[in-house]
Amino acid sequence: MLTIVLGSIISALNGKTDCTEISNVICHKLKKHFAKHVPSLVVESCSQDTVRKAMLLVDAEHLDTFYTGLLSELRRDDFRVITADKNGELSNGHAATEGNGKHGTYMLMNFPDTANRVCLYHRLIQGNENAITFSCDGLKSLNLNGAVVTADAMNCQEEFIETAINRGTHYCIAVKSNQKKTMQEIMASFNSADESHMITNETEVEQENDHERLDEYQISIMKGKVVSKIIRDKWIGLEGGSIVKVTRKSQETTTKAKTADTRYYVSSLPYSTDTVQRISETLRYHWGLENQSHWLLDVRFNQDRMQANNPNYIANCNALNKLALAYLQNYSFWLWNTGRENNLISLNLLQKRCEDPEAAIECIACYLELV
Repeated sequence: MLTIVLGSIISALNGKTDCTEISNVICHKLKKHFAKHVPSLVVESCSQDTVRKAMLLVDAEHLDTFYTGLLSELRRDDFRVITADKNGELSNGHAATEGNGKHGTYMLMNFPDTANRVCLYHRLIQGNENAITFSCDGLKSLNLNGAVVTADAMNCQEEFIETAINRGTHYCIAVKSNQKKTMQEIMASFNSADESHMITNETEVEQENDHERLDEYQISIMKGKVVSKIIRDKWIGLEGGSIVKVTRKSQETTTKAKTADTRYYVSSLPYSTDTVQRISETLRYHWGLENQSHWLLDVRFNQDRMQANNPNYIANCNALNKLALAYLQNYSFWLWNTGRENNLISLNLLQKRCEDPEAAIECIACYLELV
């Protein structure tokens, strides 16, 4: 089992978590390396069926505990942004009995610490299970020291915000039409208020290279108590917190097409100049989740092309991909900080480098602070 675990992690560092690929890595690429350095890990044969059975039999919750322990050292408490993130996991595997004959899209509830580039918690949502319940359970299970909890409008629910406050953390949650009265009051407050009643940061410009876009952001906040009492009572922490308006103007670098949109948030962070800066940094990490996690997992780890339909298998492969992504990002910064590289290496190049077992072992070892 230890051979399969280590072989699976090293294979994942190459962006390969398919059972056939893991089997090939164990039986060919790692066999010589293990024979030279760790003979006890050498196995005569490890077929793709053996790897698949292991992935099916390992309980997803047990692997999650193992995963959380491996990643615990990658977390720093000075600045943390923990995001409740629900996303779909495509599966194009053939129908199978263990998957109730179904395949398609599975939903996962993730809690990445986007400031530290680590996913702290994830669970597969099955059948009619309530995503909001999963979100609250996730908050209850996490260490939230020094964190600001963010979420899209789906989690703008009283129960979720109450759970965050009860866990002793601040929140900054998007408000959309699912909370129509709250959104209308916030919009009216900003539209009717004098500029002296709000704090606005300087316009920030950001080049979005992956999407060939130039973005300008401007963030304004007002005291939470400017909205009606019924709204303040609904969202715990808003009485002493802030309402937030974010204006974004975008221009495509190739077509020069321009777009603009405005977003609104409720936050328990107190109204102050420091809060504007903190919210700006917090939301940048929140918005960056799509590029830092979703896009990389889909493109570099083929997560949306997984040939599977068993919930245990999907959850375990998902954990393996996120573990590898965290290790590789940590490795990139380690190589840069130690002067081994003059610049941060792209994920694609790191994956190719880790095709060499020596580099893959170094990637794991630098996380364990053994090098």
